[in-house]
Amino acid sequence: MLRFREQGQRNIDTGQKWTLYVCEWSCPPGVDIMNRPDLWHMANPALGYTITPEVLDAESRGPERSAFLRGMLNMWVAATKSWLPPGCWADLQIARPEELPPATVLAVDSSPDGTRYVGVFAHPMPDGRTLLRVGLQAVSELELWQKVEDVLPAKCQLAVTPSLWETMPPTWNLRRIQVGYRELLKWTVLARAQIVEGRVCHLGENQLAEHINRAVAAETPQGIVLSSRSSPGPIEAARVAVFALILSGKAKPAGRPAVVVSTRGRS
Repeated sequence: MLRFREQGQRNIDTGQKWTLYVCEWSCPPGVDIMNRPDLWHMANPALGYTITPEVLDAESRGPERSAFLRGMLNMWVAATKSWLPPGCWADLQIARPEELPPATVLAVDSSPDGTRYVGVFAHPMPDGRTLLRVGLQAVSELELWQKVEDVLPAKCQLAVTPSLWETMPPTWNLRRIQVGYRELLKWTVLARAQIVEGRVCHLGENQLAEHINRAVAAETPQGIVLSSRSSPGPIEAARVAVFALILSGKAKPAGRPAVVVSTRGRS
């Protein structure tokens, strides 16, 4: 079901029509749902028939919050441990500008099982914020590289994970940079700080919002890191968003090296 749901999210974001049809009753992701009883009806189609608002209110006051979230609001319980405060990501959505500034980084990665590939662009905005958006989605490595060829702008860095590093076509060797667990370990806290402080914006894409909001940051002996194992579903878009966000602040304009020759006259 998670794979079908992810496919549906991708179709919504890309506007692609397909034979898949999935319906779900749930509250919007990323909101502080315990303090938004006005949204509880969205996860309860039986409200007014087999359940009443009074029952929902009574259940919400019980000692087992996770049981209420899972049983009454149709939520993945582990999502309550998200690395971001509830509602934080939703508050950063902006309307799509008429013209986006050039992207400085495209970060790509695959799901742990290798069945999905995603890329996220980072666009430095004139107001100092960084806009993150999904740049590509693919279901095979061959399709991934073809889409990179189609969407990668000039002078844009390409960040790839170790599993893709060796098989990447040599076309982008001069612009590629390798990222992985070590970088995610260093950058998870930095990326969170930028998001919480409002230095990031996005266009409201469903898949990116789902992955960002469900991602759980696990504490390790080396530091805090986004954990696929602890998260209740795929988070590859969240991982590459962290890579793209931090690298966008490090990116330098690409260009050919200049050779300067100076001659001095002799006295």
